[in-house]
Amino acid sequence: MSRHKNTFHNHQPIPFHIPHLTGLEVPRIRELINSGNLRSDGKMGKACKQQLEIILKTDRVLLTSSCTHALEMAGLLLEIGPGDEIIIPAFTHYSTANAFLLRGATIVWVDIDPNMLTLDLEKTTRAISANTRAIVPVHYGGISCDMDQLLTMVRDMDIAVIEDSALALGSSYKNRMLGSLGTFACLSFHSGKNLTSGGEGGAIVIGSENYLRHAEIIREMGTDRADFHRGQLSEFSWQGLGSSYVMNELSAAFLTAQLEHESVIRERRLRLWELYHTLLEPIEASGAARRPVIPAWNGHNAHTYFIRTDNRKSLQDHLLSRGIETASHYPALPATPFGKSSPRFFSPEPAVHAESAASSILRLPLYPDLTEAHVTIICREILGYFGLKHDRNCND
Repeated sequence: MSRHKNTFHNHQPIPFHIPHLTGLEVPRIRELINSGNLRSDGKMGKACKQQLEIILKTDRVLLTSSCTHALEMAGLLLEIGPGDEIIIPAFTHYSTANAFLLRGATIVWVDIDPNMLTLDLEKTTRAISANTRAIVPVHYGGISCDMDQLLTMVRDMDIAVIEDSALALGSSYKNRMLGSLGTFACLSFHSGKNLTSGGEGGAIVIGSENYLRHAEIIREMGTDRADFHRGQLSEFSWQGLGSSYVMNELSAAFLTAQLEHESVIRERRLRLWELYHTLLEPIEASGAARRPVIPAWNGHNAHTYFIRTDNRKSLQDHLLSRGIETASHYPALPATPFGKSSPRFFSPEPAVHAESAASSILRLPLYPDLTEAHVTIICREILGYFGLKHDRNCND
C-alpha cells in the first residue's frame, strides 16, 4: 500500500500494482512439499506446461527461471555470436537487448509505430542487412505489430523471429495466440505480469520440432537429463553448452494455481481496461492526452492501461498527492547511458517515437483486485487535473 497520505476522505490509497492471488497458491505449494519431491519438471512443472500449451495452442513449451533466460536460450539455440545483428525495437526492456549482447551480437535499434508502440515494420525492412540473424518484435501491453507482414518479410531469408511475449500471455493476433507464431517466443511470470510464478519465472515456446531437443539440452546445463527423466536413458551426460534455465518446482506450484484462473483474471482485467477507456475518452477528445490504440488484428490481454501526456510528471505528482500510485515505463534504450556508450549498438534511423513514448507514458493501476469504484476515482482525478468535466458515471 502507498505510504503517502490519503486525501480521498473515506477511500484508501490506491497502489499501482498488487499481484493477484487466486487462493490456490498455498494449497498447491503445500501439496508439493507434502509429496517430498521438489525436483524441477515434476508434477507441478508438467501441469504448468500442459496449461500453457492449452492457452497457446501449441505443444512445445518449456518453463524457464525468467523471461530473460528464455531470451538467452533463444540466442543459444540460434548460435548467435560476434558479427551477428539482432533487430529490436528501441522501446523495450533491457533484457531484450542483453540476451543477445551476452552472445557477442550487435543490437540494431528500430523505432516504434507512434500509435501501437510496436516495431515499425517499414523501418525494420530498411534495417535488415546481410548480418541480420533475428528480429525481436515486442508485444507491448499485449499488442503486436502485423505479424503476418513480418513473417512474410523474412520467409525467404535466414532470419529468425523471436516474439518477446513478456506482456502478452492471453493476447491473440487474427485469432492465433501471440507467443505461438515465431521461431521462438519468450514469456514472463514476473510479479508485475498478469500471472506470476511468485516473483520471477518464464517460459520459452519452441516453434519447430527441430529445435526442441537442443532446447532441452541447453536448459538442463548442457545435458540430456530430460531424456533420462523420461526413462529414455539409464544415465545422463554432458552434451554441449547450456545453463540452469529450468523453473524450480515451488515456482511452478505457485504458477499452476494462477494458470487455472487465466481466463477469469484476463476477463476481470479487460472489464477494468474498458472502463478506463470509456471514462477517459474526454481527455483524448480535448487533445489533453492520448489513450492506447488497439489494432483490429489484436485481441489483447489488458496487461496495462496508460495515457500519454506531455504533462506526465505534473499529473503523476498530482495523482500521488491524492493517494494514487502510477508509473512510467521503459526509457528509449538508445538514450540510456549504456545505449549511448557501447559500440555494439547501431541505429539506422532516429528513434523519435520511442523517445516520445518513453517521456509521455503514464501507466495507471490495473489488476484484478482493483475495483470499478477505484477506476472511477482515478478517472475523476485525471479529468479534473485537465479541467474537464466528469459525467455522473465518473462519480464515486
